[in-house]
Amino acid sequence: MTEQLPPPLSSYSLRIVARLVDGIAVLGLIALLGCVLSIPAVLANSEAESDSFGSVAFIGVLVGLVVGVPLYEAGLTAGGRTTAGKWAMKIRVVRIDDGGPLPFGRALARTVVYWMLWLTVIGFWLNAMYVLADRTNRRGIHDLVAGSVVVYTEDVPDARRAVFGAPGGPGRDGRRRRGR
Repeated sequence: MTEQLPPPLSSYSLRIVARLVDGIAVLGLIALLGCVLSIPAVLANSEAESDSFGSVAFIGVLVGLVVGVPLYEAGLTAGGRTTAGKWAMKIRVVRIDDGGPLPFGRALARTVVYWMLWLTVIGFWLNAMYVLADRTNRRGIHDLVAGSVVVYTEDVPDARRAVFGAPGGPGRDGRRRRGR
């Protein structure tokens, strides 16, 4: 019986595109939440009622950002699932030790550390530089905290990997490909 190799590591470009897709999806949902919560403010009869409903809409959007974004990412990353962006790019987050699905606690820690770093300019650039510097596993600080790594899903064809992955990067069988 042959030992099955783990899926190859995801390319940087696919990770960035997945983040952009997720950002658009989450911002769209938060904008929808803000619109729904602001309907009473628009329909209010007085300025005082309008202000109070407007405050409720603002608080709703703020809660959506602070609670909804981490739950979206952690909830969909845990248990072998993927976010919308990762699904579209055919990548997923797995445990680095055995390639298994990430438990919710580790997925939440990964998400919270990522967003805490992202909120500070220095943390954002430090994390980005760390991902680029870690040429072996392509992990960021948030991946180190969670013990995770981002990999291709099993059904990514070599042609797509050749477009988004680095020439000479790992091939389907895990061995290095020759540049074309």
